[in-house]
Amino acid sequence: MLVPWMSGIGNILAQIFNITEILRRIALVENWTLRKRPVRLERRIDFDNYDLTRDFLDLAAELSEKEGLYPDMNFGRTHVNMTIHANDGETNMDESQLRYAQQINSFAPSNTVSASVDAEYHVDRS
Repeated sequence: MLVPWMSGIGNILAQIFNITEILRRIALVENWTLRKRPVRLERRIDFDNYDLTRDFLDLAAELSEKEGLYPDMNFGRTHVNMTIHANDGETNMDESQLRYAQQINSFAPSNTVSASVDAEYHVDRS
């Protein structure tokens, strides 16, 4: 026989696991900020000049085509703001969204003004 308070413990453990899993996954995508309402990942990336910004935007567009994931992006002359939203009704980022953020990290500079995009990353179009 299940004691009523035990089901509450199960819910608490499920929430703890959920939070722990989210934190583990977010640790894989450093430089991104997890927002809760609505659930999304955000990152600002700074560049030295417009040419580097443009190169990054081209790589991000290729990656979006390959992955079928299209984050919100806005940009200025020397920066790009990216937002990856969780799927409608979801309370977590899914694997494809986290993978996309990791791949962006592979060719985006750290958030330093002197960074540049020497893109060793190339999207395989096959």
